[in-house]
Amino acid sequence: MMTYSEFTLEVEIKITEDGKAKLIEASNFINGLSLGRTDNDKLIALLTSTTNQVMKDAFLQGFEL
Repeated sequence: MMTYSEFTLEVEIKITEDGKAKLIEASNFINGLSLGRTDNDKLIALLTSTTNQVMKDAFLQGFEL
């Protein structure tokens, strides 16, 4: 859920088959790294927050078009 100015808007983002394949590829790659639990969790949190920010930015830019 995202709050923008004076309204709240919920948008469901559907992941395409290509998107799912990329997620699986990234997951398999991360699992193959020699990371400890702390570094693995930090990497996942960083990737998640980065992806969420990029999706939010793209969504908001759609209103500017």
